Amino acid sequence: MAASWPTLRQASLGCCCISLSSPLSVPSGACGARLTAVVALRARTLWAFVHREQVEPTNNRAERALRPAVCMRKGSFGTHSPEGSRYIERMLTAVTTLKLQQCNVLDYLAAAHGQAVPCLLPAS
Repeated sequence: MAASWPTLRQASLGCCCISLSSPLSVPSGACGARLTAVVALRARTLWAFVHREQVEPTNNRAERALRPAVCMRKGSFGTHSPEGSRYIERMLTAVTTLKLQQCNVLDYLAAAHGQAVPCLLPAS
């Protein structure tokens, strides 16, 4: 949970006075008041995994899904242009989505070659 505090601070609070060393302490003053307000507003979503069984309490599945893309980027030293980055983003999104749907990636790419791109959304 500590990893999400910097993102929460930057995105929602707009201040930099939160101490990450002690997650149980709330800063005093305006920053603490904003933190308390943001947590109160998002309490239902922050604790959704307690009330809804289909919501996982961690992001391990998402982290595992991203790992191949991160390893590829590190191993290939990234791309050299914005166009190359968009291509890799789109290909990795398509491959990951198709694998999650247990569809054949090569069949999808063959169907998409030179034609309108087939939809990645499940048929249900």
